[in-house]
Amino acid sequence: MLLLFSEKELAKLSTFILSDYFNSEKNVTKLFIYFITNINKKPTKIAAFENIYPQQKFNLSRLNYLSTTLYNLFKKFIVVENLLTNSTLYETSVLKKMRLLNQKRLYSLEENIIINKNEKYIKKKSVDYQQNYLFEYERLDYYSEQKRTETKYIDNLHFNLDAYYFIEKLKASCTSLNQRKLYNTRGEQGFTNALIKHVEKVGLIKKVPLLSVYYNAYKMLAKNDKAYFKELKNNLEIFNVDVKEITDAFIFGLNFCIKKINDGNTSFNNEMFEMYRTGIKKGILLKQGKLSSITFSNVVTIGLRLKRYDDVEFFIEDNKKLLLPLEKKSYYAFNLAKVYFERSQFEKVTELYNEKLIKEILLNIQMRILQIKAFYELGEFDICESLVLSTDQLLNRKGILAYHKLVFKNYIKITKQILSLNTNSKASITKLKNIVLKTEKIIDKNWLLKIINSFL
Repeated sequence: MLLLFSEKELAKLSTFILSDYFNSEKNVTKLFIYFITNINKKPTKIAAFENIYPQQKFNLSRLNYLSTTLYNLFKKFIVVENLLTNSTLYETSVLKKMRLLNQKRLYSLEENIIINKNEKYIKKKSVDYQQNYLFEYERLDYYSEQKRTETKYIDNLHFNLDAYYFIEKLKASCTSLNQRKLYNTRGEQGFTNALIKHVEKVGLIKKVPLLSVYYNAYKMLAKNDKAYFKELKNNLEIFNVDVKEITDAFIFGLNFCIKKINDGNTSFNNEMFEMYRTGIKKGILLKQGKLSSITFSNVVTIGLRLKRYDDVEFFIEDNKKLLLPLEKKSYYAFNLAKVYFERSQFEKVTELYNEKLIKEILLNIQMRILQIKAFYELGEFDICESLVLSTDQLLNRKGILAYHKLVFKNYIKITKQILSLNTNSKASITKLKNIVLKTEKIIDKNWLLKIINSFL
């Protein structure tokens, strides 16, 4: 259990366990000290018992009692830490105590502290509305006892409760609807449709940004409507809300783009490019502050497909710092080389290849193929042929998956035939073209066909 805590948390936990206020059992303290002293070892129950009760006969029941008590203290520590980091719950608890003690002056003082904080604080999570609801509920209790009947406390209570519940309900409804679409199943939505009509009627989505996000996500999924996707995309770009809260909505939007592209709507390539950039900018696609090389390369591929070369190059330079240290140089070089190739800057492509830089074998092969194409475009056929032969040898190594080996091998095979092709024989050219057209598992088929067609 101790290994689950960070070093900073362990320091706080130690203070907590050693406090007489939280723990008055000295043997529990001894057990904790024994465990934390041997945190990187595997202490046995017998050794733990002997450390606490030297020269006594081992008693499993006594040790289990201490272990259970210690575990419960761990849970209390987690609760206390959560309360202390949750300022609204902490402050509302204090407010409630002031009410119960009938301390009107202190109650007013604490109430104003919370009000002033709430006026400055932007609600980024659904739980913010839940906590405000608890605050308003406490105020309602207090002022009811004071025989004051202002409706603003009730109005605030309803607003925060509605906002919290409606956000969570639409989140769940979006997830349910998405699952039904993926697996072609049926299910109950409760009163989601009635809820949708209500928030539209009272205009709540204009007052609660996070509710607007999931309202548009739900309508997009339910109606398969581009207009709601546009609204959702705009929400994700402009609203200042917690990243964890909008991750699901972002994934729903991204999947909507992918489905549209698969259905033949190529205009959604641009939408997906923008979605990816928003996801990275907002931190949605980052894990511990880092961007996966796959996502990085996907953005580049989509941008190049759209011929947005300046945007792609800016993206590469601006986001290379987000790649993992071991991947940064290789994926930066590979993706920049792709941009240079699309811009017909073939000399720059050839300058970027450094075999020692690219350790990952599949990436190495892809970079080699890019170099083969660049040298061919430059008319450096001898270098091109030499690189083709060395890449063919590399593909014979073990550890390359069968599918990858096949698509790369087919490419190398066709490239060899292009380099030895009798360009004066139309029959030979046509025959090779037909071979390429019939070959399904091959990389860069369009480039190969372009070269072959240039001979016709």
